[in-house]
Amino acid sequence: MIVVLGATGNLGSKITAILQDSNSSFIGVSATSEIPGFRRGELMDRSFLAEILSGATSLFSILPGSLYPVWKDYAARITSVLEESPVTHVVNISNAVTEKGGKPSILNSFENELNLLGKVNIKHLRCANFFDNLNWGLDNGYDGDLKLPYISTHEVASVAADYLVSRNFSGHSVDELLGPG
Repeated sequence: MIVVLGATGNLGSKITAILQDSNSSFIGVSATSEIPGFRRGELMDRSFLAEILSGATSLFSILPGSLYPVWKDYAARITSVLEESPVTHVVNISNAVTEKGGKPSILNSFENELNLLGKVNIKHLRCANFFDNLNWGLDNGYDGDLKLPYISTHEVASVAADYLVSRNFSGHSVDELLGPG
């Protein structure tokens, strides 16, 4: 069974559509949606995380922006639950920009926390900015001469879904999904 966090979001909804089309067994998790067959719950709730991961083999992980202020607490919670769960493979969405202002980005720091899990195979997908978020790229706080690559969320979803289903990776590794050069 695959668990998809953020299943109704921009990327998660595309992953769940691919999984539905391939008849893969999955649970979609959302903080706000009431879609039949999906689970609504709070990612900071340890008992909720333990429940949804109790029968899972694969996890799609995305750190929602709403958890950025408490990302360290969330990282401790999710890694603790993963250590006790049957999950063997995690596909984690990150960002190709690993530093901002000379400091590791939140998503890069979150990667490092996940990498503390020894028994879980983790594939970090370091993505370019999403075309869907183009307006964000116009006012993001980066230096004006920084070139930011963009990629389609459909492309990222396809790669993520393939890894979730095939579980054909081991250890902790990174794929950079940067879009056209």
